[in-house]
Amino acid sequence: VPKKIVITKLGGPEVLEYVDYELESKIFDSDVRIKQTAIGLNYIDTYHRSGIYP
Repeated sequence: VPKKIVITKLGGPEVLEYVDYELESKIFDSDVRIKQTAIGLNYIDTYHRSGIYP
């Protein structure tokens, strides 16, 4: 099952939620679907999470 990290409220690292989600079943000829095995958070993501940067 695919997972994603979502931010639903402002705060510290504890507001990051690791949740399941469904892939879109329809893709177009111009689309590419990739499988990621690792991701990272950029420093600016911490600003969004804390509310410093809109």
